[in-house]
Amino acid sequence: MRRSWTSYVALGDSFTEGLDDFRPDGTLRGWADRLAERLAADVPDFRYANLAVRGKLLDEVVADQVPVAEKLRPDLITFAA
Repeated sequence: MRRSWTSYVALGDSFTEGLDDFRPDGTLRGWADRLAERLAADVPDFRYANLAVRGKLLDEVVADQVPVAEKLRPDLITFAA
């Protein structure tokens, strides 16, 4: 049986935000956005939030983003900072 994630939150810095990874229209789309698109493909009402912010250091990610992610209560969280 395959598990379907219904919600996903990405935490981190510019690597997760998608710095220098552009869509053809010029908007940013990083690896977390690509993963979310794939996860959402077969899941109606899939929820996704990318909380990553360029320049954030590990302590800042923990202090600023983890509490928000906890409130969102996602099925899946990724953390790269």
